[in-house]
Amino acid sequence: MIGRLNFTSQKLTNPGLISAIYILYIILLIPIIKA
Repeated sequence: MIGRLNFTSQKLTNPGLISAIYILYIILLIPIIKA
């Protein structure tokens, strides 16, 4: 899993893509936390 994250992080050098992924994670996690 860690190796897979390192591989994807090396491919996603664009900060915009990384921030978009973080935003998607937050949108998915908020309903789980509030539930």
